[in-house]
Amino acid sequence: MLNYALCCISERVESDAHYRIAILDAIIQKVGDDNELVKQAILNRERVTVSREHLSLVPLSNEKFPFSSHVACAECCKNDKSPSALLDEQYRLLTKEIDPALHDAVVRVAKMIGQAEAASSQADRADYLERWNSFVLRHFP
Repeated sequence: MLNYALCCISERVESDAHYRIAILDAIIQKVGDDNELVKQAILNRERVTVSREHLSLVPLSNEKFPFSSHVACAECCKNDKSPSALLDEQYRLLTKEIDPALHDAVVRVAKMIGQAEAASSQADRADYLERWNSFVLRHFP
């Protein structure tokens, strides 16, 4: 519908499925494999730790394609002429034509998100989050 690349959609669906399985595996590891205990853990929103490897494309995609609203697949992230790259370029040009200030804001927000993702400490992340909140309040009251 939004002209997202089929390769990205397929990879995202597969990634989400793997992530959900990883969550279920972590719950089973935490509470055991009794169906009722697993069900209760899910209903109680039991917190578990799951590897972020299933989400690794999110920051890369956001960095490479800040004007696209989907998570690009690994192949699209590697290729500047990929379907996602071309779609992002179309959105970038449209945004710049319609509202240069919005274009600049998207670029700045993408940079802040990238810095927050790359931050090595919780304090640095908190600093970027504070800058993000300040930016949003100034530009979108």
